[in-house]
Amino acid sequence: MTCNSRIQFTYLKPTTPSSGILSNVRSLTVFGRDEEKHDPGNFRFLRVLDLEDGIHKLFQLKYLGLGGGVPALPKQIEELENLETLDIRPTRVRQLAVDDGDFQRLAHLLVTGVELPSGVGKMKNLQELSMVDVSKSNAAAVEELGELLKLRILGLKWSLKKGDKDCAACEQNLVDALNKLTLQHLCLDADKDCSLDFLVESWCPSSKLREFKLACSHYYFPHVPKTMARAELPRLTYLEIGMATVSNEDLDILGGLRALIILKLRSGDSDKQRVVIGGQAGFPLLELFWLERRDGAITVTGLSFKERAMPKLRKLRLRCKYNALGLGAALAGPELGLGNLGSLKQVHVKMDLEGVADPEVEAAVAAVTKAAN
Repeated sequence: MTCNSRIQFTYLKPTTPSSGILSNVRSLTVFGRDEEKHDPGNFRFLRVLDLEDGIHKLFQLKYLGLGGGVPALPKQIEELENLETLDIRPTRVRQLAVDDGDFQRLAHLLVTGVELPSGVGKMKNLQELSMVDVSKSNAAAVEELGELLKLRILGLKWSLKKGDKDCAACEQNLVDALNKLTLQHLCLDADKDCSLDFLVESWCPSSKLREFKLACSHYYFPHVPKTMARAELPRLTYLEIGMATVSNEDLDILGGLRALIILKLRSGDSDKQRVVIGGQAGFPLLELFWLERRDGAITVTGLSFKERAMPKLRKLRLRCKYNALGLGAALAGPELGLGNLGSLKQVHVKMDLEGVADPEVEAAVAAVTKAAN
């Protein structure tokens, strides 16, 4: 028997292969508008499909992606015993029910704005869960996260405010869950007026952590979690973090993360607060450094690199307030210390030039180019 592993429909003039051919298809790609109705039961060996009707007949389906205005998952999805990846990020699904026996083989659950479901702890094979929303979730659901011992990638948005029902219990349960898991990638977000301060002193990152993102522009940790220093984090290569104030102690902790290659740092300080990168043994492998202030801009005079700072740094990204007279001098001057970055190959400077005349823009670009060279 001939087994067709892939079939592609391009809908210019509808033509449909026979059901005998379709029964052996494992991959289906449709381009254009599908005006024909196909019985999913004809695709019994299909493993990748972006459909929702009749999916309960696709017993070997491993990947399912839904998009558009889908408001809820079809009930028949429970019958997909071999499903490993469920991607519903482009949908309007906001709740997910997990009953006994559901999603036993599911390894990757990709969502947006979906409430952390009760019963999530039953998904024992789950390796990736993101971005799940903790807002109306009860404390028991948050506690169940700690039962997902195979979980390696977690994305979570915290939408509980102080005073909300179960907020204190959810905070403690989240800390306990994170401390149990051996996460490799962790992305945290916080809704407006919500705080993740409770993690700073209590969260102990896994030594296997490779990437950490604090992916919200309006929330800042009060300082770098000191547990990062105690955990050493020998595999952490990517760090995106925001702090209300960047202190020398914070920089010492960050510099001590010896595997770090990319650091994206947001600071809540005013541009009068100086960020000084010393030349001690910190940041030995860092190749990209990106800095931004709360107002979305920094002045180059608020940053200083000392001799032997960041010895492997190749790319520097800055956002600067426009200063027609002082920009070039500041970039080239000893206070910033670009000359102390011996491996630097690229400087990316973003300036707010709204309302600035063209000749001044050209002068600013020339100043930046000259200083970088």
